[in-house]
Amino acid sequence: MKKSTLISSLFVLAALNIFSQNGEFPKLIGPYLGQKPPGMTPEIFAPGFISRAGFRDYGITFSRKGDLILYTCDPVGSDKHSIYFSSLDDGFWSPPRPIPFSADHSIGEPVFSPLSDRIYFGQLRANAGGNLEPYVCVTRMTPGGWDDPVVLFPGLFASETRDGTLYFTSVTLGGKPTEKSEIARSERVNGRYIEPELLGVEVNTEFNEFHPFVSPDESYLIFDSDRPGGFGGYDLYVAYKDQTGRWGKAANLGREINSDQYEGVATVSLDGQYLFFNREDDIYWASTKVIDKQRPKS
Repeated sequence: MKKSTLISSLFVLAALNIFSQNGEFPKLIGPYLGQKPPGMTPEIFAPGFISRAGFRDYGITFSRKGDLILYTCDPVGSDKHSIYFSSLDDGFWSPPRPIPFSADHSIGEPVFSPLSDRIYFGQLRANAGGNLEPYVCVTRMTPGGWDDPVVLFPGLFASETRDGTLYFTSVTLGGKPTEKSEIARSERVNGRYIEPELLGVEVNTEFNEFHPFVSPDESYLIFDSDRPGGFGGYDLYVAYKDQTGRWGKAANLGREINSDQYEGVATVSLDGQYLFFNREDDIYWASTKVIDKQRPKS
C-alpha cells in the first residue's frame, strides 16, 4: 500500500479545536481511556471525550495492544462521515483527530483485525457508472503514517475471524443494489477473498440486517436488525454456532441492551471483556457477560 502523504492541516486543526473550545484537553491515562469498567448495565463511553454533544459517535474499535482507538464521528445533521483516532502517546491519550483520508471520502465504521494491524472500514466511492456505492476497504497505521486504503469489494462494515474470513453487510447482488441489507461472509483463500455467500435464515430475514461483528473464533455473531419483535426501530441480536458448526437462530440481546431507541454498530474489545455499541448519537459499553446470557445451554 502506498503511504498517505497529503494531510489537510486545516482539517486536523479544526478537529483539535473542537476539543479545546471548553478549556484544556483532559489528560487521560490507562486502558480504555482510564474509564471505570461497566457492569451489565450499559454506560456512555468516555463522555465529553469520545461521546460528545453535537456529534453522532459510533463504530468504535481498539487495537490488539490497546494503544489505538478508532471510531466514526459525524456532526449531527451532516451527511459527512469521518473516522477519528486517538493514540496512547507517552502514557497519555492524544486528542481525537481524523485519519488523513477522511478529508477526501465519506468513511466510517472501522474494525480492527484480531490477527494484525489491519483496519477494515466502509467508504463511499464512485462505481463504474459514476454513482456512489459503499465499499469495504482496508488500511493500517504504521510508524511512517497511514497506508492508503485498498478497496476489497462492495459492502459495509467488515469484521474478521482468526482464519481470515470476513463477515460484512451486503447491499448489492450481481453488481446491482438490493432492496434490503443482508449479512454475508467471504473466506480468504491463497491471499484472495472468494465469492461471498449470504448467511441463512437463522440470521438473515426479509428485513434488514446490518453490521455483523464476528468473534475471532467464529463462535458468535452480533448484528443489528429492524425485524419485528424488538424493542425499537433497530435492536442488537446475537447468533451462536452449534456443535455442527451451523449458525443457530439469532436471539435479541434483551432489555439490558436494547431500548425503544436505535441500537447498532456493535463491536467487542479484542480482550473479549466489553461490548461496545451505538445508541442514538452516543457510544455505550457493557460487560460481555450480557452476551453470554444468550449462549445456548449445552
